[in-house]
Amino acid sequence: MKMLVTRDEIYQRTPVNGNLDYDKVLPHVLTAQDTHVQEVLGTNLYNKIVTDFNADTLVDPYLTLLNTWIKPMLIHFVASDFYLFHAFEIGNGGIFRHQGDSSITPDMKDIDRLHSEQKKFAVFYRERLIDYICNNTSLFPEYYTTQNGQLSPSTKISNNSIVL
Repeated sequence: MKMLVTRDEIYQRTPVNGNLDYDKVLPHVLTAQDTHVQEVLGTNLYNKIVTDFNADTLVDPYLTLLNTWIKPMLIHFVASDFYLFHAFEIGNGGIFRHQGDSSITPDMKDIDRLHSEQKKFAVFYRERLIDYICNNTSLFPEYYTTQNGQLSPSTKISNNSIVL
């Protein structure tokens, strides 16, 4: 499966450093696509976009939906999810926390703050995406078609106020 966002898009729009090994970010891209994006779009619209994207056949209005509305949300959910796990590595010897020679490892309060700030951006873009789809449902017939065992799209706008 191809990622809906690129490495460069994540590095350009978040504080995630471009020198970071992208293999450490990649699992969070997959998880964010499967959870956050599918939760908003519902299974049918999500599958339509992913299938067409993977086949390089994604066209408007779906291409615009992806580039203008989905990607900003996805990028910030990736960063938000990544912050919670990046300080830790799981290996044969157990779970380890990294600490550089010339750096100070942030405590969980600092990491939670980073996570929270990125999540605020993600929720902002999520709400814009939901508004856009709800105001353009005729462009995306898959949005309201759900079968048994599939996720229905989330049409809920958060009650959280976002201060940027």
